Amino acid sequence: MSDIMSRFVDWLFPKAKKSEPPSNPKIDNGTDSSNLVAILVDFDNVVLCASEASYKVSFTKLRDYCRTFGAVAFAEVFLSARLFDEEAHPEVEGRVRLINSLNTAGFKVVVCPKGLKDRDQVDSYLKSSGLSFARSSLAKKIIVVSDDSDFKDPNFIHPIEDMGKEVIILRPSDLGDKIGDKDGGGETLLFDSRKREFSRILELIARGETDLPEETKQAVSFIKVVVRKVFELTTPERNRYPFRHIINLAWKSIFDQWGEIYTKEDLEAAMGAIGDKGLIERKAVEVSGVTIFKYYRPNRAHPAAINLLPAKRVASES
Repeated sequence: MSDIMSRFVDWLFPKAKKSEPPSNPKIDNGTDSSNLVAILVDFDNVVLCASEASYKVSFTKLRDYCRTFGAVAFAEVFLSARLFDEEAHPEVEGRVRLINSLNTAGFKVVVCPKGLKDRDQVDSYLKSSGLSFARSSLAKKIIVVSDDSDFKDPNFIHPIEDMGKEVIILRPSDLGDKIGDKDGGGETLLFDSRKREFSRILELIARGETDLPEETKQAVSFIKVVVRKVFELTTPERNRYPFRHIINLAWKSIFDQWGEIYTKEDLEAAMGAIGDKGLIERKAVEVSGVTIFKYYRPNRAHPAAINLLPAKRVASES
């Protein structure tokens, strides 16, 4: 990130410090201060899960829904600093619109810096903030909005419960009817821009175009690796993996090769594009007409799959 962009980000909001004492709460007017809640949102996870469930998030509706659990004392949304890397995401206007829309919805934006091996620290910063609110504020309930299983870690939940507080995990994949925004505001703009780039690349590959723009060659190589890995993971009949599990397995597999160039959030955007373009198809396990589990299978008849995978392999595995 250039010095100018760094100053721009620092001016918009200072970087949070772990275990930072909570600031003065902006408590909902006319509410019972004995039933306060703190909302902590894993931005990329929420947007990805919403995309996978075919809806866009209204963060205003999300905050309103959380108010059903108590008066909102704190509301923070955690973003990776990767979103503010001007080389990876040069759309400054989009970043400003994102921040403004989140602020307008009633959320403080927390930018989490990169950690060891260029990994973002969203999970650790969100957990630290949750523990800090439980320890140092009047909030009785800590609401975590994420499908990430890391937040079910007993080492995170039990200390909060030992303080007499409650942890509530809200899974965005289950909240489409409550927080969905059919008009699709600007709150998902940056995630969508990454997904659009990968979608455009898949369209070019599907058409069999080989003369691709020079600036996309790295992204093309990345999406090729991701598609092949996803097909490898979803081919065996015994592998009935949900969307999030596919992402986690793929990330572990490609991290050594791509971890210094792309983040897990980029992989999530690529997976969103792969799903949107129909390279993987959603299947469901139903009991008495009720869907209890969703998993994915590769669509080897897709033109992009035919152009990406060796002909013999496609034919033998169709």
